[in-house]
Amino acid sequence: MCIIHYMITHSKQKGNLGFSATLKEIHKLGYNVFTEIGDYSKIDMIVEYNSKLIKVQVKYAKENNGIATLPLRKSGPNGYRYTYKVNDIDIFSVYLPDQDKVIFIPAKLACENKSSFIIRYKESKNLQKSKVHHINEFSDLDRILRDFTLDICNDDDKVQTTTETVSES
Repeated sequence: MCIIHYMITHSKQKGNLGFSATLKEIHKLGYNVFTEIGDYSKIDMIVEYNSKLIKVQVKYAKENNGIATLPLRKSGPNGYRYTYKVNDIDIFSVYLPDQDKVIFIPAKLACENKSSFIIRYKESKNLQKSKVHHINEFSDLDRILRDFTLDICNDDDKVQTTTETVSES
């Protein structure tokens, strides 16, 4: 495997690199992608999958001691602070520059945590399995989109029915 080292320090450059890598991965699978103009939304792109629109937030995460951290909080000028919620987006796309790889994490899973979501590159030293998420769990975008849209369909399919008895006079 070829390791690529980028000399990028500005957060906008990191975001652009992650965005470009994500766009490439989604296009390789043949999906339509819609992007925002500017940088004002919590949604970086929308992916059309089986007639459903999936909201994607792109992140850049470097490996450190065998893990990468997906930050669930963002900050900006003038004290701006925000923590992502499940309803904000559907999937986080995380660009891992150390492996030149993009992984896709359902927001429903990531947002169970308060400030960050940890992705392991290697087994934990104590061999812990509970609540440990390995990089390989999130590599298959097709599976993640399929599972996500199944959740949407299951919610949409809930229909309340009533029966009415009509008496004939």
